Formats: sequence, structure tokens, C-alpha cells
Amino acid sequence: MWNVDGRRVVTAIPVSSRSAEGLLGDPMAAGKELPPERKLILLVEDDESLRASVEKLLLSAGYSVKSAGNGLHGQQLLRTGSTFHLILSDLKMPGQTGLQLLQWVRKSDSFQDIPFLIFTASMAKQDLVLAAKLGVSEYILKPSRNQEILHKISKALANAEIMARSKATA
Repeated sequence: MWNVDGRRVVTAIPVSSRSAEGLLGDPMAAGKELPPERKLILLVEDDESLRASVEKLLLSAGYSVKSAGNGLHGQQLLRTGSTFHLILSDLKMPGQTGLQLLQWVRKSDSFQDIPFLIFTASMAKQDLVLAAKLGVSEYILKPSRNQEILHKISKALANAEIMARSKATA
């Protein structure tokens, strides 16, 4: 997004659903990192407005996205047979939390290698420690700039590709 002076304006994904509408800014402000090559991302977020904003950001960056409102719906989408390349999940949600979804994913033979990013406003030490023990790939703290979200997704996807190649040659 550009302002009237011709300068780039960088905005953030807000925590509050009241302010989430229309604040995405330029989703391509992240620069030229790894091209998404239509990677499929599972976005799990209970705040509808924030989910729509992040989905719009990811689609604008060239990713394919399927969205869920909680971890149980996320599990259902994972079981559909689609090949997901990354999971971006809120931490605290009704029904099933992001930590419960992460635990289920890491125990599943079919999904355990999918990069899992926690997208949260929580800085509770016990949540962060448990997520690390369960094998979270990365944290994204809310609010977060679009550039940071896209960078961490790109980094997690690149790391997953390196791990897949090393497993294939082992």
C-alpha cells in the first residue's frame, strides 16, 4: 500500500477483530523470498475477521488456503486427502486449541512432517514451552506485520523441503 507522498505504508495484522477489516496493506511488501508455488496452507483461526484478513494476505502472496475455525475443523480438513504444505494455527480457540491440534498432527504418521506455525497473542511461558516440546516449527506473535508472517511461512516451507530431501537421500 502506498500513501499520497509515494512512501510505502507497512501495516500489521491486528489482534482485535474490531480493527481487522481493511488493514492488510501491501501483502507483497515482504519482498522476493521463496516463491510460494501454490503451496497449500491450512489456516486455523477462530476470529472470523482475522482469519479472513490472513487468508487474503496468503492468497495475495500466491498461496492456496483452506481455513478452519478451530482445531477439530482443521483435523477434518487434513483428513480430506488434500496435500497441505504448512499449518498456521491460532493457539487459543474453542473446541480444540492450537496446542491440541499440534499434538494430534505430530502423533499422526500422515501429517507429522507438516510445518506447524503457532499464530498467537499469548506469551504464556507454559504455552510456549509445551508448543516447543510438541514440535512447533515457529511462533508468530499477534499483532504481526505482513512481512514477518510471509517470511516465517517461507522459512518454514524452505526448512521442510530441506528435511524432505535429506530423508529421501538417507
